[in-house]
Amino acid sequence: ILIVKSLEFNKSLQTLDLEFNSIGNKATIEIARLLSNNNTLKVLHLNNNNIDEYGLAEIAKMLAINTSLEKLYLAHNIIKIESVIEILNSLIANTTLHTL
Repeated sequence: ILIVKSLEFNKSLQTLDLEFNSIGNKATIEIARLLSNNNTLKVLHLNNNNIDEYGLAEIAKMLAINTSLEKLYLAHNIIKIESVIEILNSLIANTTLHTL
């Protein structure tokens, strides 16, 4: 989706709300890739988007290196215990996220 691609050049957007958009894994993986290098976005809403373990694995990788995201909302996705463990492990390296 176009708005996701714009994250690559984002220097001012601090909150992105994509709730209830059924973006699925493909867009989630792209978001995670772009946020790995983004130091502006602070709040990301991804509730109710049909994200499963594949998308969440990329979110976990991003969280391990992202230095700006403070709040991440993932409720009502397809979250299994393995994904929870991956995300929790990524938080060992993350010092900015305080709401999940």
